[in-house]
Amino acid sequence: MAYETGIATSLFDLLDKIRLFAITQGFTQNEFTVVDSATKRLYMQKDTANGGGLTFYFGIEAFVSSGATSTELRIRGATGYTSGAALSSQPGAPSISAVINRVGNGPYVAYHLFSDAAGDYVHCVLEYSAGFFSHLVFGQLDKYGVYAGGHYCDATYIGTNANDHDNYLSSWSRPLFDNYAISSSSAGHVSANLELNIWRMFRGSTGDSSTFDAYGNGRSSLTNRLLVGSQPNNLNLATPLIPIYIFTDIGGPNSGNRAPLGVVKDLRLVWMQSFAVGQEVALGSDTWKVFPIYRRSNLQNTSDDLPNSWQLGYAYKKVA
Repeated sequence: MAYETGIATSLFDLLDKIRLFAITQGFTQNEFTVVDSATKRLYMQKDTANGGGLTFYFGIEAFVSSGATSTELRIRGATGYTSGAALSSQPGAPSISAVINRVGNGPYVAYHLFSDAAGDYVHCVLEYSAGFFSHLVFGQLDKYGVYAGGHYCDATYIGTNANDHDNYLSSWSRPLFDNYAISSSSAGHVSANLELNIWRMFRGSTGDSSTFDAYGNGRSSLTNRLLVGSQPNNLNLATPLIPIYIFTDIGGPNSGNRAPLGVVKDLRLVWMQSFAVGQEVALGSDTWKVFPIYRRSNLQNTSDDLPNSWQLGYAYKKVA
């Protein structure tokens, strides 16, 4: 089954739901450990169909705190697996995890899990409170060219500056595959065994001349203009679903040269003005479900200190 929905009673329960769903998609569990009363950790791996010989290793850690703002789900890639080691100490791991935060410890309204027939990805949508959403994704890009890697780990993050929560373009929060944010607390990443570090992070700027960054059209700039300016399309009154393209530095750190790595499979950006939250949209023989990034609103800045993503959301392909 490539789609599942239900209710998670807690953050640990959500992690278990993701674990079991990933196993049905062909991922192998390496470790599922209670680290302490507040922390539970999952390590998995898979030789994805188009990984170019690079095995996809990653870990997900659930951290439950008495304060809802510090309750987190953290995901980080690796190039191998060491039993009992922390996420940051796994072989080849990037320096920062991608983080879902501020979701509390449930029970949650609903979760939705998506994959394809090959099981090359798992995409998770969490409605943690009525009308409020977070997202966590891992998998294999639909790659351009031949190279080892193309795996990704990412999550939506809400920044620590309360005054920015309600601003769709806050630079302290991170939608998926986003380079606009400057937060050092969360960074998604993609693998490409091309030069130096295999895992490359989605960052506004690392300032580190020894690393290679990754780039996606996760929120602003051209993507924003495409979505806002074409809703609906005047030619056919349809609302387009915009693919998420991934690039990386190449030809030397901070060289200014970028190469396309691929597109995120079965996940697109959508302007939600014409849709209801959770609506299923038919495109030919395909079915897509649409959700806000954080919270749907009619304003770019709601001035209420609550997470806000205006009308921008994600469309997930639902594979029967």
